[in-house]
Amino acid sequence: MRGKMAEQKDLAEKDFVAFPDVAADTLNALLYDGEPIVSAAELLSAPTETLYYGDSGKRLRNQYEDLAKYEMREGQIRAMYLFAN
Repeated sequence: MRGKMAEQKDLAEKDFVAFPDVAADTLNALLYDGEPIVSAAELLSAPTETLYYGDSGKRLRNQYEDLAKYEMREGQIRAMYLFAN
């Protein structure tokens, strides 16, 4: 029963942080000491799978996160934020 309860909490948190204003507040609090650097209007949903090169730098690997957001500025991606719990 404990595992199912934890899973439900994770899903609720994931759904909550998916709102752009909540994501912006979370990012500003955790990364920018509460300064309003990221705005909700600049956040766009992003793919939750990312690709990177593994230990040797030769093998392409993938990873999945719970949520991802692009920060857009002037039509360009400025940053990609990955959320995991």
